[in-house]
Amino acid sequence: MKNKNELAKLIKTITASQAAVLYTSIAEEIDLYSLPISAIFPEKQISLPTEKTADPFVWAEKYINRFDGLNVCVFIPGKLFDKTGTRHGRGGGWYDRFLSKIPKRWIRIGVTSKENFSLGILKREKWDEPMDWVLILNNSVLTVVKTGIVLKKKATLDRAACYSGASKARYFTTYS
Repeated sequence: MKNKNELAKLIKTITASQAAVLYTSIAEEIDLYSLPISAIFPEKQISLPTEKTADPFVWAEKYINRFDGLNVCVFIPGKLFDKTGTRHGRGGGWYDRFLSKIPKRWIRIGVTSKENFSLGILKREKWDEPMDWVLILNNSVLTVVKTGIVLKKKATLDRAACYSGASKARYFTTYS
């Protein structure tokens, strides 16, 4: 069953990580510890600053030095995500600047609600840093999207079908 395999791949990726870079939720962002998979986060954890004045390049350098040579998962909030990994944030570019400096091998996991996941493809600017995975929380149901898959034919997807797991779109996995 393809859907269960995607979730299993993400769980394997997270458990194989030796460290996690987390965010502290503000406003409408998803609280990471409310996720059904939060129990498998690596023991070594550090949170990104919430102050807008914090320099993302300085913080990236600190984390690179702290987690040198380790497999790291980076959890990132956003206002809007899509299946290709494009993320739109609050418009200040803080996370994109941070992500531009960390190693590309660090796994980038976007976290959002179902209302903030676009079934269409979002415009990606040259400075936008893509996610490897997107976790979509809808009440207690977690949907896992492995990003980077683009449909070759134009397709119309039924939003309700995608979230119930009934869609034929292969990039959706439902976990509850």
